Amino acid sequence: MNTNTTGQQPLFLEVDNDDKILLNSADALWYKILYYLNCEEYIPFAVEYYNDLYDFNKKAAQRKEERKSKSTEHEAMNIESKEEAKERLLFERLEAQKKASDEKIIFNEEFEESEHSTVDAGQIAPGMVPIRLAGKKPKCFFSLFKSFLGTVLMGFPAEPENVHLLLQSNPAFMRICAFAPKFENDEYCYKHLPSLRKLEQFDQIMTEYGIWDKIKIKEVSQNLKEGIIKRENKLVGDTTHYHAYSGFETLKYIDDNGKEKKKSQSKLTKKCGCDEKKTVHTPGN
Repeated sequence: MNTNTTGQQPLFLEVDNDDKILLNSADALWYKILYYLNCEEYIPFAVEYYNDLYDFNKKAAQRKEERKSKSTEHEAMNIESKEEAKERLLFERLEAQKKASDEKIIFNEEFEESEHSTVDAGQIAPGMVPIRLAGKKPKCFFSLFKSFLGTVLMGFPAEPENVHLLLQSNPAFMRICAFAPKFENDEYCYKHLPSLRKLEQFDQIMTEYGIWDKIKIKEVSQNLKEGIIKRENKLVGDTTHYHAYSGFETLKYIDDNGKEKKKSQSKLTKKCGCDEKKTVHTPGN
């Protein structure tokens, strides 16, 4: 006799034998961490992400319309050359500016702010995404987050290319992140494996809106509170890092004494993953 009166369908979770081996393996710590990850702690970040995703798409659509109406305007402008831009960026860096010896240098990064706030925390959970009146369902925040976290735990840089490769080549990693493979004739499903472009978009939103930074602060604060990280009397802050993920290059310049100097910094541009990269003008590229 069926006593289920709520309409909730029974939840069946199929566990592969390989996954059982990984869960009990001392060499697969990444799997155990992802398996026991308390996703409830990250619900506030998920709410921010979904709101920022909507804001990001709205702004992208607006920029697309602006490009259509001003397609030839930038060609008539006096735009600095790439070499001039590199040198300007070099001398705008905080440590390149002359400061008093007792003055502290702190770099306060500015992030995008979402103009839309429509997602309720009660609407989302692992495997459950917010309902939109139009458009496809977004990919699950928790699945995307776990895929980047798992990539780091496996010893790889958390770059979209690495995440995409591991999801495509490691079935156990795909399953623990709660993704499913897409077959040729399958209709779109938000649980399907994300494309490289979707992973790049996720990373871009998490970076530009400061969600990665907030998660880092949360993790460090929690580790300090629980004694995982011991408190020290000195703090070291990186004031030179730019979120470009594009490697470094060495520039030559002439200092105030007329001597040639060398300085390394992040590259001014990085690889564009846009489908229209051959025809679309992107600021900074």
